[in-house]
Amino acid sequence: MAVTIAGALLGFAVDQHSERLAVLSLIPTLLFWVQDSLFLRSERLFRLLHEEVRKPDSTVEPFFMNATATEFIAEHDKKDAGSWPRAFLRPTLLLFYLLLVIAAIVLSQIVK
Repeated sequence: MAVTIAGALLGFAVDQHSERLAVLSLIPTLLFWVQDSLFLRSERLFRLLHEEVRKPDSTVEPFFMNATATEFIAEHDKKDAGSWPRAFLRPTLLLFYLLLVIAAIVLSQIVK
């Protein structure tokens, strides 16, 4: 979805010779980047929760489903799974979204 929206805005920026549209494409790109990093963080926390529950000597309830609770994150912060900035800078997200940001910045300079 981020590629579609940013691509459409960048296409209109080229067509209209508008630097503002190129810069405007940064907003949905950054919003989707944040959304994907929050999803990745939650996924990592649920994997950690699964690992904790399946241990025989676990103190976590078997059907506990609140991996994003502040208490659970605080207890397992040493594994860095609950770190939002670390999820934001994961290589897969960084490569994908940084390329869109670079494209918007370069295009905004070209269409001036």
